[in-house]
Amino acid sequence: MDLSGELEQGFTDLQVIIDMENVIMDPRKVITDLETVLIDLDKVVIDLEKVVIAVEQAIIHLEKVISELETLIIDLEKMIIDLAKVITDLEKVTEELEKGVQELQRMMNARDAPHGRTCKR
Repeated sequence: MDLSGELEQGFTDLQVIIDMENVIMDPRKVITDLETVLIDLDKVVIDLEKVVIAVEQAIIHLEKVISELETLIIDLEKMIIDLAKVITDLEKVTEELEKGVQELQRMMNARDAPHGRTCKR
């Protein structure tokens, strides 16, 4: 073999060695990349756990708010019933006052009328 053939064979052998080294290094890099992915996934899981806790706390808070709103609705319903009673009582009082005003009007008309006849006002 001449020098150029030996040189070419040397380069070929070197290329094979480099290729084999790359084959060996690629799995190591893949393993390193996978370890990085696992670490990132662990962080995601931790963040998701925090989100779950926050959502659970929000649900508890909303349940309290709903309970308070239900209590307020019950109180408002009672107030509406009480107001309806007050309105009914005021209507009765208004009717009585109107009757009283009419009676006073008749009495005043009877007093002012000559010989018991009523005057029109």
